[in-house]
Amino acid sequence: MTSSGGSSPVTDAISMIRSRLSRERTGGRVARGALSSILVNGAGAAVSFAVQVSLARLLGEETYGAYALAIGWLTVGVMASKLELDTTAVRFVGGYVATGRWNLLRGFLRGSRNTVLLSSVAFGLTGAALLRAFPDAFQDKHPAFAGSLLVCCALLPVVALLMLEGSILQGFQQYAKAQLPLNLLRPFAFGLTIAAVAVFAPRSLSAPVAVASNLVGASLALGLTWAWRRRETPPEVRAAAPVYDVRVWARTAYPLFAVSLAQLVISHQSDVIVVGQLLDTRQVAYYSAASQLTVPLVLAASSVTFVAQPMIADIYARGDIVRLQSLIRAVTWASFGVAVPAALVLIVGGPWLLRIYGESYVAGHSVLVVLTLAQLVVGVVGALAGFLLTMTAHEREAAWIIGLSAVFNIVLALILTPRMGAVGTALATLVASVVRAASLSVYVRRTMGLRLPAF
Repeated sequence: MTSSGGSSPVTDAISMIRSRLSRERTGGRVARGALSSILVNGAGAAVSFAVQVSLARLLGEETYGAYALAIGWLTVGVMASKLELDTTAVRFVGGYVATGRWNLLRGFLRGSRNTVLLSSVAFGLTGAALLRAFPDAFQDKHPAFAGSLLVCCALLPVVALLMLEGSILQGFQQYAKAQLPLNLLRPFAFGLTIAAVAVFAPRSLSAPVAVASNLVGASLALGLTWAWRRRETPPEVRAAAPVYDVRVWARTAYPLFAVSLAQLVISHQSDVIVVGQLLDTRQVAYYSAASQLTVPLVLAASSVTFVAQPMIADIYARGDIVRLQSLIRAVTWASFGVAVPAALVLIVGGPWLLRIYGESYVAGHSVLVVLTLAQLVVGVVGALAGFLLTMTAHEREAAWIIGLSAVFNIVLALILTPRMGAVGTALATLVASVVRAASLSVYVRRTMGLRLPAF
């Protein structure tokens, strides 16, 4: 019992939670932003999972493997064509807004958009020309592989621009709007298109048609993201004369591009390509299914770091190291809280989850366990450590550390995959992820004086 003038434990707890989630507290901003991000990503992951399972069952193992392999190469093309201007946008948009440099912000928005458009179209046209010139070179894996790659050439500019526009919204700290079109609308529209084809023209359903359905979803997502980005752009930007600080942007983007290339090597898309080149499309299907099941874990952890990126750039621009350490602590706890339960579900329920794709997909359970452990390391430590460097003018050092770990990853994958199959590819990714996270954490501690992870 409490006195009439006192407060109960429940009231005290509610008051504490409200205080923790207040706009003035760093942890509160992270928690509220991460919550909205997790809700969007969670819904998108559920839709994407349903679409991928349906697609795997409709296409069959080998055709689905050809589709997954084509999407893997699309990821490489998108990474090359966007020149890492999306990550650069998060840093500079957040910094320019925090300091009110509207002329530079307008110049960056216009310049980055034009650069990504020209680059992605050039890459797409080059890829289409190569496919037309050497069609037989792509038929060995699967008859539908070349056609799937050709449609990917048209999809490439759309995805590259979609990622750039979303990153600009992220820089404006519009987290839900930055993620909803890419992570929810795109897979939803993709699934509806696949369903329409399966109902009205089932015989035409193939890997190239699946990629074309993906193009429909990406185009709709790009339209919505573009409209939201225009609406959220501060009015001061429209009134400002554009200033182009190309040298500074390029000096930042080049190391970030190296970081992105290295992270791509460690990603599951690169693993899919390695498995596709050294094994067969059936193994690609199993590996792709296992990696897709880790998406909820990836999205849960990335939802937290997604919120933290522009905040890191903002706080660093203000020179508040104490507040930056507070942000690291909040992100570490939030990442741990969402990643560990997701990892346990994947490891324990892996066989049942894989069986949803088809009975034969249970063969990918060992791959799923290893990839889950790798994503757990990245989610709790590796991703935040990387962003602490790339968002605070230490991108060159990050490029060296992540680049060397990527070289180690690809060499180890080429050694282990022929000997151990797809499990060897996943094991190489796990070992490289641990090495990368440990190296980044040590560097952050020694050069910036920041503890990571910080519980």
